[in-house]
Amino acid sequence: MKRKFTLGILALTLLIVACNKNDEPINVNVPEDTPEDTLFEQLNLSGFVQKGPFINGTEITMFELTEDMIQTGRTFSTQINDNTGGYTFSPLYLYSPLVELKASGFYFNEVTGEKSLSPITLYAITDLT
Repeated sequence: MKRKFTLGILALTLLIVACNKNDEPINVNVPEDTPEDTLFEQLNLSGFVQKGPFINGTEITMFELTEDMIQTGRTFSTQINDNTGGYTFSPLYLYSPLVELKASGFYFNEVTGEKSLSPITLYAITDLT
């Protein structure tokens, strides 16, 4: 029981998100008539998904959330771009700094030294500020 709990906590904490500001504004995913002051920020978002590193090509989906943690309907998708679990969303314009990330796929199993036999899904909620 203790091992399952530890693995669960480990899996939840290993979805790491890092973001960098881009100095040059690029209007991506923003309607032209959107007032600038309603936008949170333009971001280049990158990170890693690991339970063991997720395999290259795994889909990562990001859902923008309201302050009440309700999905706004705006979603963004990307894929793991290497076998370390690395991914990038670039560039993004968000209305809210709150996002939910979902990674679903196969991962490298550190115990067996091979790709997992079945896929898993990890979720994370983060505040990008």
